Amino acid sequence: MLKTRIITALVLGAAVIAVVLFLPTWGVATLLGAVWLIGAWEWAGLIRFDGLARLVYLAPFLAVMLTAPLWAMDREVINWILGVTGIWWLVALVGVLLYPMAIAMPVAAVSGLLVLLPAWLVFIYLHSTT
Repeated sequence: MLKTRIITALVLGAAVIAVVLFLPTWGVATLLGAVWLIGAWEWAGLIRFDGLARLVYLAPFLAVMLTAPLWAMDREVINWILGVTGIWWLVALVGVLLYPMAIAMPVAAVSGLLVLLPAWLVFIYLHSTT
């Protein structure tokens, strides 16, 4: 089992390095966007969304990903996004420290947006600046 995981990590790691080094920013955004959408799909499953609710949960991700080239490549926008995300991570830390307190489903749903989307946006921004 460990051997399989190590081989998978090596293959996927090499694939990510190749994507980042050899594709243009739009290609990186597309491929990583697909991975992030899969992550959002899984997040929706973790918060017990089924069927149509899972698809609806993907809508804001897709909207941001499709419109990001129009607004998200500005350094000030990225700084604002990072600031909001940093504040969110502090709030999440408080939630972890208060464990085993239950987290409401709407909070868990918003958490997915605040964790996944900024990471994707910053990756794409960093790729576009090199």
